[in-house]
Amino acid sequence: MALVQGGGNAPTDMFGAEVVRGLWPEDSSIAQLRQLASKYQQEAYRRLERAEDLESAERGVRNAVQSVHADVMYERMAKLVRDQKRVVDNAIEITKGVSAMVTECESLQLSLVSLVEAERPAWDAAIEAGEQQAAAVVLANAKAKAATKAQETITWIAERGAKMAGSLGTVTPASWGTSAEAPATA
Repeated sequence: MALVQGGGNAPTDMFGAEVVRGLWPEDSSIAQLRQLASKYQQEAYRRLERAEDLESAERGVRNAVQSVHADVMYERMAKLVRDQKRVVDNAIEITKGVSAMVTECESLQLSLVSLVEAERPAWDAAIEAGEQQAAAVVLANAKAKAATKAQETITWIAERGAKMAGSLGTVTPASWGTSAEAPATA
């Protein structure tokens, strides 16, 4: 079985399939993660364009409207620009985090295939010698090693997800200031 980064095929023989059962990151799940990363990357580009538009509009308003009463409006527009940039930063962070998770899942696939290939000779020898008990020990050891690798990946992904969530900036509604400063509505 050739080792290929991403899209590696899960072992299908009796020994390999048993070693990776319940531990194999499915290609369809990895594809969904890739789609999620792509979605957030596209959102980052879209929001960056929006932030640039807002920034340009803010400069235009500052140049066109000169009033001592316009400070609240200027600050609100500046906050809208900062918020858009924060959303861009969040989308980029999510893209990076999810992409790293994809890589980690693909690496787990490779590790599991490598583990199966490394343990297979001992399994085959025990089976050929008719030593069922020895074959069962080889299988149990291989499953334990595979479970450890999978748990390490799960832990890493959970930590990366928590780090990603913790680094996301909060966007709050822009205020017009105090009620005494609020613009009159018609």
